[in-house]
Amino acid sequence: MISKIYVTSSYQLVRLLRFLFYYFIYFPFIQLKIKKFPKYILFIIFTIHTKVIIVIFLQSKEGGWNMVNDHEYIIRPERLAGDKRNSNG
Repeated sequence: MISKIYVTSSYQLVRLLRFLFYYFIYFPFIQLKIKKFPKYILFIIFTIHTKVIIVIFLQSKEGGWNMVNDHEYIIRPERLAGDKRNSNG
């Protein structure tokens, strides 16, 4: 599965990079129950209309391209945009 996130401002880009830092670096060390964290490759594609499309591929050890199985790790664009209404869950 490929997830695309459209970023239209520098503030959202900073929030997105900070989110990716915690997502790929901070959480795997905190949650020690995940012993085989899938390898990731991050591609940043700049479009002509000053928008950033970030395509995230997560590759498992068994091969094949898939997203993380846990539903809590699904990227929610409204949380990246700073919507405080959905910050409870």
